[in-house]
Amino acid sequence: MTQSSEVRDGARFPRRFREAEARGRKIARALFLFTDIGKEVDEALMERVGDALLQRDELGAALATAMRLPAGDPGRVTHAQLDQALRAADVSRELPPALREFLEQARTVPEWVDWDRVERGAAAYRFLGRNSGDVLTLLSLIGGYRFGGPADLLVLTGGLSDGTTLRRLGETTKWSHAVTRAGGLRPGAEGWRLTVHVRAMHALINDRFEPRWDTERWGRPINQADQAATLGLFDSTVIIGCLGLGVRLTRAQRDDLMHLWRYVGRLMGVSPDWLTDVEDVRHRWNYHILLAAGGQTQAGRDLARLTLDAQAERGFGHRGA
Repeated sequence: MTQSSEVRDGARFPRRFREAEARGRKIARALFLFTDIGKEVDEALMERVGDALLQRDELGAALATAMRLPAGDPGRVTHAQLDQALRAADVSRELPPALREFLEQARTVPEWVDWDRVERGAAAYRFLGRNSGDVLTLLSLIGGYRFGGPADLLVLTGGLSDGTTLRRLGETTKWSHAVTRAGGLRPGAEGWRLTVHVRAMHALINDRFEPRWDTERWGRPINQADQAATLGLFDSTVIIGCLGLGVRLTRAQRDDLMHLWRYVGRLMGVSPDWLTDVEDVRHRWNYHILLAAGGQTQAGRDLARLTLDAQAERGFGHRGA
């Protein structure tokens, strides 16, 4: 891991780390209504969160580096090559090394993946119906805008331009539907392709914006702490949000949902250190990530307003189980 000189020579963690801890404790109160994780703070875990703010997806970073090599360089990867390789039946030995390594890792299914549980988790997600979308938009997405860093990056990448918010909501919906279809996460399936493509795009964003990003303030643009936080918004936050809406989920459904998203996180480039299918472990991680988070910025306020406006414009059809 290469850190910026400002962070390396100064404080160990970016300035956002624990700058709004009192606010985070207040927000976490709702978490304790649905869990028994306890309010004590694990300082070793807090340090892991701080370190993760400066860590990135290194395999994705190597791919991004290869994608900005000059034309004619044998190691160069183009967007067309990436798209074509994601749709191929296997990984060609003729691919540039960075792309080949990236796809070989994505196509290697870890031993811990239980496909029956993945499919049951997808079915449990479909069982949630519209409830999951409401929680993702109004609790996970808008809730995530309460903290500085990721929202500021989104604005920097064009998140406030006309039509961007509505398009992003639509893309997220399409992706969540794809990964929760029957067979959607098998290597080569649409959910798998979209997830691995998102991983590559995240790496390109890091590569593009890091030179002008305030790493001393925020950590890396897309870092492992924020990746873990995002994954938590899709797995355990959706579970407790739906429970709060009165949706009855069995213990088995909740466990299988967690297993599904653990594999999605792995495909997304989240470090194994932040992958789990144990719901209480994720809740405890979420609690500490809340305590470590920075305060809200104007970017978050603007994005929340735009998301609410865009949500009012959306039309919804019916989705079968």
